[in-house]
Amino acid sequence: MIILFDRRSLAVVFTAIALTAIAGIACGAKPEKEFPEFKAEKSQIGEIALLTDVVVVEDVLGNTEKVYLEDCKRLADIMLQTFRDGLAPKGYTFRRSTVLSIGDLVNPKSQYRVLQTWVQHKEDDSQFPVTEPPFYEDSTVAAVSGGHEALRAVLNGTWTFKISKKEPPPTLSEISTLHDAIGTDYALLVVVLGTKVPVGKQMG
Repeated sequence: MIILFDRRSLAVVFTAIALTAIAGIACGAKPEKEFPEFKAEKSQIGEIALLTDVVVVEDVLGNTEKVYLEDCKRLADIMLQTFRDGLAPKGYTFRRSTVLSIGDLVNPKSQYRVLQTWVQHKEDDSQFPVTEPPFYEDSTVAAVSGGHEALRAVLNGTWTFKISKKEPPPTLSEISTLHDAIGTDYALLVVVLGTKVPVGKQMG
């Protein structure tokens, strides 16, 4: 889910505009039909903050999953670069591109053992800490009062975002709390949540 927020109206402005040129990224309903006014407003956007939360959880046997933090950060950096490269030719400019967090979308009631890279996946689990999500959060979020709670609400709102033909687009009011942390009036938020299931568990 990719959403651009306007802090001033606290409304979702558009989803996934013209991203079909980016390999491997598919769009659902045509954005210009959902937000026909966006084309006229695009020139007024100015610089955008490109933000992401990317996490891949290894669904292992037992009650404690695994997350490979540095691998997730590298994947997040690749996602940010992909979107920069795909959107820059379309006239978008970015003041910053930042991994805001890793794992803010996972179930906070589950247990997660945090490793650094996949190279460690066969090592003794007991040497790696069991940590509550998020497993990483950018310092700019922590510097804002209520920033962590606001970020989690926005990320979860993005993940569950739906457009109804009978109602106006929903608002995510918590985005206003993050304005100073984000540093721009507009932000393109890329959210990725994946699961890696080992072959052994697939067979089971």
